[in-house]
Amino acid sequence: MEHVQEPVLSVVVVAGGDAESLRRTVAGLMEQEAGSPFEILIVDGTAVSDALRDTRSAAHVSMRILTVDSTTPRSERRACGARNAASPVVAFLEDHAYPEAGWVDALIAAHREPWAAVGYRIENANPEGLTSWVNLFLHYGPWVEHAERGETETLPSENISYKRDILLGYGERLDAMLENDYTLHRDMRAHHHRLFLEPAARVRHRNISSFRASFWENYGNGVIFAAARSGSWPLSRRFVYAAGSFLIPFIRLPRVLKDVRRTGRRGLALKLVPLLATNLLWGALGEMVGYAGGAGAKGIR
Repeated sequence: MEHVQEPVLSVVVVAGGDAESLRRTVAGLMEQEAGSPFEILIVDGTAVSDALRDTRSAAHVSMRILTVDSTTPRSERRACGARNAASPVVAFLEDHAYPEAGWVDALIAAHREPWAAVGYRIENANPEGLTSWVNLFLHYGPWVEHAERGETETLPSENISYKRDILLGYGERLDAMLENDYTLHRDMRAHHHRLFLEPAARVRHRNISSFRASFWENYGNGVIFAAARSGSWPLSRRFVYAAGSFLIPFIRLPRVLKDVRRTGRRGLALKLVPLLATNLLWGALGEMVGYAGGAGAKGIR
């Protein structure tokens, strides 16, 4: 494909095993009528990127495929993308997240300001089932339709953009920091970096819609979050947090329901309660395991 000089944005997509979804993500990027050149970096350990060989390029977009070993953890794949990016801004996008028109321009404009990270507004790409809505609100509740533009203390994980020099400032620690963006955001704020939400940068996210897959996903996310958060804690503190993990569903459920109601879907909120509660319980169990095992719990998924 034709190489575009000096991109102002590098979009890093970590390829999973779904070629059709990856094609849809890349197509959404190629269709962006951006006012500035940008690049797409596909980090692939599955050979699924072979499906992109017939992708139609655009004059203002270049695309590179970075091949990694199939056993490379996702956080290291993300870090690989950041280190190989050619622009000052790195935007991470999952291979099941589809950018809406104007997404690239909105991010470029937002990053002209001194924000360390800029988040997107997340919409539901598969709204047919209740489990999809459950996972949208569990993982992206504060950043859906009601989200307001402005500085914020927290942003979503995985689908988010950063100033590249700030990421590279973590050096060898970047791989671990990208395992959980919430940990990264806390560290950024501790170093006086600022986060921003730009709702004009809209992404449609395809959520898990299977009951069984949903339970295990939320359990695994709980393990990773707690393990990353408590890796350097003494055993006594990890034990206290593990013991208190059973309170998480009681704390989070009202907050998630508030996010649902803010979208005007009050009827949906009632329908989601049983599934939300069950998934929160699985997530709490995962956090209990993560706190109890510390850094060694990451492999228990």
